[in-house]
Amino acid sequence: AGKDARMTLWDIHGKYSIGDLELLGLYARGTLGDTLAINNAAGIAPGSGNAAPKSFYGWYGQAAYHVWKQGEMRLTPFVRYERYNTQVSVDAGYTANPLNDETVVTAGANFNLSREVVLKADYQNYKTDNKKDRFNLGVGYMF
Repeated sequence: AGKDARMTLWDIHGKYSIGDLELLGLYARGTLGDTLAINNAAGIAPGSGNAAPKSFYGWYGQAAYHVWKQGEMRLTPFVRYERYNTQVSVDAGYTANPLNDETVVTAGANFNLSREVVLKADYQNYKTDNKKDRFNLGVGYMF
């Protein structure tokens, strides 16, 4: 409270489809103001890797291909490559945590039962912090 913590965030994204191939991409960058006051108010000491970021960015590219279709059902494997750094710059005297500069490769598939229902599975491989590697399962419903 009482801090001028203005956040500016912009992004650009696109999607291209041709036949059964879908390509997606996104790039985002942001800045945060008054980070020294935020760090002080939060009790984050200089030298800490938990400092509020002055700037951050992230991007990904994804390719997917519809390998099977029958009626509304379809199977779509995909692969995604992403890079992000949530502490590109921090205030002088603070340290950026190297685990916040990450590359992730995700491979998985979506199985659409209908236009409204999807089953999802993927595996994520984190290059910087492999303790985050994981297998994800999901269900989506659009109403």
